[in-house]
Amino acid sequence: MSIFGRHIGFCVGILSTVGVVAVAPNALCETAEPVRVYSQVVDDAADGQLDDYSLLEAGLIASGISDVEQLADYKNRFEELAVVLGKQLPADPAAPAAAEKAFRFLHERLLTGNYLSECTEVQHAFDRGDYNCVSATLLYQVLCRRHGLAPIAVATTTHVRSRFAEHDMDVETTCDDWFTVRREDPSVQFLRSNLQTTRELSDVQLVGKVFYNRGVSLLESRHFPEALELLETSLQLDPNDSLAVENWCAALNNWALTECDAKRYEHAVELIEKGLAGDSAYAPLLANDLHVHQKWAMALCQQQQFARAAEVLGQAHVRRPDVSLFDQGRFAVYRQWAAVLFADQEYDRAWQLFEETAATHKARPELLEYQSQALEQAVDDLIESGNKSAATDFVQAGLRRLPNHAALLEQQRRLTKGTL
Repeated sequence: MSIFGRHIGFCVGILSTVGVVAVAPNALCETAEPVRVYSQVVDDAADGQLDDYSLLEAGLIASGISDVEQLADYKNRFEELAVVLGKQLPADPAAPAAAEKAFRFLHERLLTGNYLSECTEVQHAFDRGDYNCVSATLLYQVLCRRHGLAPIAVATTTHVRSRFAEHDMDVETTCDDWFTVRREDPSVQFLRSNLQTTRELSDVQLVGKVFYNRGVSLLESRHFPEALELLETSLQLDPNDSLAVENWCAALNNWALTECDAKRYEHAVELIEKGLAGDSAYAPLLANDLHVHQKWAMALCQQQQFARAAEVLGQAHVRRPDVSLFDQGRFAVYRQWAAVLFADQEYDRAWQLFEETAATHKARPELLEYQSQALEQAVDDLIESGNKSAATDFVQAGLRRLPNHAALLEQQRRLTKGTL
């Protein structure tokens, strides 16, 4: 069967994340837990800002904290720290010195563990002091605002940090000696600020990064339904996050390939169609659209479900009429179908197939090609079995239906002259 396709494998190469690297299923952040419902935070953020939840609360909820008592405990612990910091700040809390004091305090009293790129969940900073750029930036934003400072969050493709626009000052929240480094080498500030494309993040978008990173971690460990839910939540909060869109597509693509390998072809196609509806130009989905349909059509033909195979390819052809597999693959199915009918001596059904496909595809040249191949194969099989009489009868029956069929006329000539 001349159905062809290209298989683009799992898209792990594009799992670009904000502070997240490839995570094994047993990673520290326990990302394999069931995804919870975050509808309250999403609803609150529908207008682009948080009204009912603070940034800290939303960040914790996005991190998987849904228990009311747990949430209150983390908030109280943070408030206690904020009170202590307030007693240590300089007289002018808006000065750069206050930003540095808040930064050092955060690393001395809360971010006391390790920078772990996969550690997005905010609660890990409270429980063991570990953090990544998203959780560290979120906590720094909250702590600074608590005392009248006004940092904004900024993001590059794979990183998040804080910025004080009024002082033209970036703060790398994951670098515990950032202010010392910045003073000793002022070029560091320039490199960080000016040589990377950044965009400002609202509180809602920053919370979206928590959902996004957790989704990517789940995608890496192939927890596809949960990964999709988190990635879709992140996109609700930040629809302009192109990397989230890309990884959402990757999640659908990778899940579809897993379903294809498990021979659950219909679901695989549904996932691919969903992804292409979101990004019609995503190359792995486009390529694996062919791969999955190829596997599905071949499996159906092996089960002699030829009508279904042709239907599957026909539906894909309506969606993507420019793809040769979906168009030409149907004629490959018809050829196999006719060959089986002729081999089983179900001649009437075979002739009916010819008529039906001719009515459907009209004057397509592929019609004559597949019919010729099926007829020639049937005649050859009869001759090879030593039944030239049956072969002659078959050719005559074929010519009654296709009187000008060149291949049948040639076989009739050769049968009559005994040259076969």
